[in-house]
Amino acid sequence: MTADGSGDPSAVDGERALDALTLAWADEYDEIWFRDGAGWGAHHKDAPDDDVITGSTPDELNRKIRADWLRREAVRAELLIPLPTREPEHLDVPSAATMDDPHVLHRVHTGLKNL
Repeated sequence: MTADGSGDPSAVDGERALDALTLAWADEYDEIWFRDGAGWGAHHKDAPDDDVITGSTPDELNRKIRADWLRREAVRAELLIPLPTREPEHLDVPSAATMDDPHVLHRVHTGLKNL
């Protein structure tokens, strides 16, 4: 017997798969569904209504959601990188000797770990 009780080793328990996808992705993907004839799908909370991710199996949908999420996170991270507000020659950049100081490096490393 398989998870869905059919005896078909390729069968998927749709409710359990949907619950697992929802548990994993509901914070970012406000709609996750399965529709007979259409397959599996998801919609990101910030995407336009017609921007949906689809897959023929729950695993395929999960891989596509992960790829979409990673792409969105990369874009978001790029937006968070502060850009210089002054010309490079006027920036207050610590000297190389200061950056080589073990105490400075420890503070920077500790600060990054605590982000």
